[in-house]
Amino acid sequence: MLAITAILIGGFFSGIFSSLKIDTNLGKLVFVGFPIIYAITGTSYFFIRSTDNKSISDLSTDLLNKVPNPDNVQKK
Repeated sequence: MLAITAILIGGFFSGIFSSLKIDTNLGKLVFVGFPIIYAITGTSYFFIRSTDNKSISDLSTDLLNKVPNPDNVQKK
C-alpha cells in the first residue's frame, strides 16, 4: 500500500515538473486520478497499520505477562 502511494505521489510531482498539461488524457490521469488513488491507498495504509500496531501491543502485553519475574524465581 505504501509503495503504491509513494509511486503515485512521485508521478504527480513528476507531472508538475515536466509541465504536463491537464487537457491531455495523461494529464487528466496524473492530476485528477493519481491524487484520488493515493489518498485512498494512503488512508487505507494508515488504518491497516494502526490495526497491526494494536495487535502487536496486545501480543507484547501477553508475552510480558507469561515471562516470569526473575526476582521472584527460586534459585536451585
